[in-house]
Amino acid sequence: MQNKISKELYYQVRNIMKKRWNVREGEYWYPLIENGFKPKIALDYNGFISHYNQLKFKKMVKILISEDIFEIAEYDFFNSFVMSSDEFEIYCGSELFWTVNNAEWLIYKSHEDTLTFAGEKALDILNGCLPDYKDYCW
Repeated sequence: MQNKISKELYYQVRNIMKKRWNVREGEYWYPLIENGFKPKIALDYNGFISHYNQLKFKKMVKILISEDIFEIAEYDFFNSFVMSSDEFEIYCGSELFWTVNNAEWLIYKSHEDTLTFAGEKALDILNGCLPDYKDYCW
């Protein structure tokens, strides 16, 4: 079950996201601009959603991620949550980040309908559930 994230934990995760991925609170994150962060892949959200198998996606997340996942809203902690890996799914919300407490990887859904996977584990999940993901690159 998703639970609201505490303000303290929200800022802790945000600070790590800022250091690792240059995600700044109150600002748009532009993953399509070359910023030196590798690996990262940006996909067309609608193409991705229409072609991936959600059950397979959830299984890949659960296999690779054994810790809680944070759903971080781009602008505030009021709409941010923590959930177990088997509850994780990507849905149509925008300006949302999904990550773990050390921000080793992140997935970002933008209002431009891009879906960015950053970090080795995120790309492992992507490749495991949608091996032809390059067909959906932005």
